[in-house]
Amino acid sequence: LALYKTSEQKRLASYLNNGVRSTIKIKNRGLKKRRNLATLNSSKPHCVSVLFECGNIKKDNKILRRQYDAYGKGLAKGLCNYLGISFQ
Repeated sequence: LALYKTSEQKRLASYLNNGVRSTIKIKNRGLKKRRNLATLNSSKPHCVSVLFECGNIKKDNKILRRQYDAYGKGLAKGLCNYLGISFQ
């Protein structure tokens, strides 16, 4: 689950979400707009931020313990795509 407030935050959340989905098979609850999160609401316009849930502790624990590297690479791929740079 990726939480966002603005359209630019939604864009970043989408890239992160797609990056993870391209590298690991884990249940995904998608993107959700939230206006009531202080962290996202206090971000300055030039500072894009999202809250990205990295799995359910009970249900996804086995997957994340075995495939943590793939999950991290998925997040990195998504961030690189968002920034327009190649992932290596």
